[in-house]
Amino acid sequence: KKKNNNNNKPFPLRQSRGTMAAPPRVVFLKDGESRQEENLLREKGYLGEVLYVPVLVTKRTEGAWEDTTLDEYSAVVITSKRAVESLGTVKARRYWVVGKQTKEALLRHHKDDERSIEILGEESGTALSLGKTILSTPSEKGPLLWATSNDRRPDLTNLLSPSPVRLDVLLTYTTVPTPAATIPSAGCVVCYSKHAFTHPTLLRNLSPNTAIVTVGNTTAQSGENEGFKIHGVSTEPTPEGVVEQVLLCTR
Repeated sequence: KKKNNNNNKPFPLRQSRGTMAAPPRVVFLKDGESRQEENLLREKGYLGEVLYVPVLVTKRTEGAWEDTTLDEYSAVVITSKRAVESLGTVKARRYWVVGKQTKEALLRHHKDDERSIEILGEESGTALSLGKTILSTPSEKGPLLWATSNDRRPDLTNLLSPSPVRLDVLLTYTTVPTPAATIPSAGCVVCYSKHAFTHPTLLRNLSPNTAIVTVGNTTAQSGENEGFKIHGVSTEPTPEGVVEQVLLCTR
C-alpha cells in the first residue's frame, strides 16, 4: 500500500479565546454545475467555504453512434450524467438509468419530447443494483445497449453476461485525469470515484487534518487500497447522503 499522511482524526472546529473558529473548507471532487451539495449545506446553516474541483475531463467519442441502430434494442442503459451528455443528438424511446440525477439530465436532453419516452431504474444507486432491477423485471427481454466510457466498472456486464438479457457496450465517451489538478487546504474532501485516489497530483499534499468522505463502499475500498484513511462513507449516492457525512466529519 502507498503511504499517506491523513491518518489523523477528522478536522475539528478549533476554539480560540472563547470564540469558535470558522468552519473548515469543504471540497467536492466533481464538477460544480448543479452545486446541490453546497445548497444543502447552506440550508443546514453551514458557513464554511465550499469548492468544487473536477477530477476527470470527459471527451465524446466522435462517430460512436454512426453505425448503431437503436431499433435493434429494447432500451439504452445510461449510468451517469456524462453518458447523457455523450448522446449528442441521439434520442431513444426507452432507457434504464442509475439515479435520479441521471434521470433529470435525460429529461433535459428530451425537453421537447419527454412525454414520449420511458425511463426506468432511477431508484438504483449503482450499475450493479440497476442490473439486479433489470433481471427482476419479467418484461425486459433485451437486448440492451449500454452507452458508457473506457473506465466503466465490470459489475453490470458481469451480472448480465450469463443471463438471457443481452447487453451490448458502446463507448460513447472517454475520461482522463484533469491535468495538474490540485486541491487547496481543506477540512473535508469528498471523493466520488477511485480516480480521486489514483490521480497523480490531486491528493498529494493532503493535510493530516483533512477528513475524507467517499460516495459508496467501492470508492472507500479504492481509497484504502491506496493507503488513505476514510472517515465517512455515504452509502446513498445522493446529495443528501453526502452532506450528512460531511456534517458528521466537520462538526
